[in-house]
Amino acid sequence: MSYLQPRLASLALPPGVTEATVLLIAAGPEASVLRQQLMAGGYSVLDATAETLAGQALHRLLPSVAVIAGLPPEESWRCCTLIKSDATLFVPVILIGMLPTTGTEDASLGPDVLWEDWPEAGDLQRSLHMLVRLKAQVDQRYAQLNLATARFEHIKSTILQRLAHELSTPMLQVKTAVALLADDIHEHGEENSREVAAMATQAVARLENLIQNIRQLSHSHHITFELVNFEESADYAIRQLKRNWQLQKAVERVVKRLAPQLPPVLSDKFALAHLLQILLDNALRYSPPDRPVIIEADLVESTTVLVSVEDFGQGIPPEEVAHITMPFYKVDDSISPHQRGAGLGLALANLLAASLQTTLEVESTPGQGSIFSFRLPVADLAEPPTPL
Repeated sequence: MSYLQPRLASLALPPGVTEATVLLIAAGPEASVLRQQLMAGGYSVLDATAETLAGQALHRLLPSVAVIAGLPPEESWRCCTLIKSDATLFVPVILIGMLPTTGTEDASLGPDVLWEDWPEAGDLQRSLHMLVRLKAQVDQRYAQLNLATARFEHIKSTILQRLAHELSTPMLQVKTAVALLADDIHEHGEENSREVAAMATQAVARLENLIQNIRQLSHSHHITFELVNFEESADYAIRQLKRNWQLQKAVERVVKRLAPQLPPVLSDKFALAHLLQILLDNALRYSPPDRPVIIEADLVESTTVLVSVEDFGQGIPPEEVAHITMPFYKVDDSISPHQRGAGLGLALANLLAASLQTTLEVESTPGQGSIFSFRLPVADLAEPPTPL
């Protein structure tokens, strides 16, 4: 290995930089020499493989730069794409070796610096210096953007919270008045009056639901990841639904099918409950009063819990499925003319799912029902939860 020493003799930190971490994914005798030279130059070195890059590994390791060296072309490309495909974190990549020759690789997922053979020490050091500085600049820009985004979200959240609060007080008064009048009309009024009372009751319920959606929207960007007992969030969602005039009796149709000894998940308890509440609300409204709505949670992998809400209602036409989570989009009212709304529920559910770093999936067959599902990571009990 002595022939490598002159080429890798000097890999010092960039001037003015006191610390930097290299994520080293390498094999062969060169890897050992490279590791020694990096450490001798003041870099912290973290060894990794393709397997250790999965999930949230990069967010835990937070490397300044990744170096992939001495691996087969397919393995090199796999590691590079695992790093580059994470749009929430920028990690520059130096790749030493060959790339696959199929021609189908996405160039945007390729390395920032590529050498087909081992570079001279000066070339490698210049690349390390350039990418470490680039990483610092990008991180600083991200921090500025995150601060600006946080300020904007705070302003938006404050406005929405104030709006929901200002609407809630008169809404409670209207709800109470309508309830008293409706009870009196149903007991003593004529048929026409009863129809008007029913319309007023439904209108109040819709307004109440809209205010609840606004309140939930104001909290959708305030996510705190922690250990969450899924059943507690599910029970909270069901309790909230029981407060809705239109769904008080319908909630009895909800059936929980949770895997025994379900492990805790990494999520936000109340955001998860709000997501479940919206999906259950949607399922109850668009399914027959004599059919159940099933909320199910299963451990599908050792690290993943699959959650689904299933109904046996009218279903969604195939051409509508791709659009139902868009704000203000509503399936054709002719399919279910008695069910009307602002078209915000599923859009909010989609936003909450994204905030929880998961994806809302929809399977539906017209005339048979729909299944809304998403996946949650199992909490690692060996480590305290960290913000994702």
